Amino acid sequence: MHQYFEENPTTKSNAKEIMMTYQDLKFTFKVDNNVFSKRQVDQGSLFLVMAVLKDKLHGHVLDLGAGYGSIGIIIARLRSDLKLSFIEINARAYELLKNNIMINQVSNIKDVIKNDGLKEIGETYDAILLNPPIKAGKTVIYRLYDEAISHLNDGGALYLVIQKKHGAISTINDLTAKQYGVKILNKQHGYYALKVTKE
Repeated sequence: MHQYFEENPTTKSNAKEIMMTYQDLKFTFKVDNNVFSKRQVDQGSLFLVMAVLKDKLHGHVLDLGAGYGSIGIIIARLRSDLKLSFIEINARAYELLKNNIMINQVSNIKDVIKNDGLKEIGETYDAILLNPPIKAGKTVIYRLYDEAISHLNDGGALYLVIQKKHGAISTINDLTAKQYGVKILNKQHGYYALKVTKE
């Protein structure tokens, strides 16, 4: 069975559009087979967007593991003062992401990169947003946490969403044990929105 976090999906394409409204703005996202949350924008992603927009975002923001781009595109349209970059490993999702940026007429974009996490990425960021690929397994997810934190500017933060049933508590414990600062921004219906800093 092919997974959304694979680099080169081989299942037959079946592209569709999904539409949604967020804070009175209308969004259209092209989706396809073998991309994450193809039926609707994931509730965890929207929970993260809500939490992040209540915090003091500034500067250069990365949507890590961006999929077809819902998190970063929503934030980019709501916060035109920010510069957004996107990184995605899945080739199909990467093409959808570039298309969705154009469809939603987002102009405050710095980079759209196809890559496995932050390997060999020299850029650093003021904020990194991550809805981790749970099905990729704990080793991959924890690597992404560490890579993200190592790519933060001074004063920057990793913002992530994870459900309690998918390891929110163990994530908090692991990050705390590594002496990172961990703040719970919000928790509701089993979702935890976390802010992680280098401390």
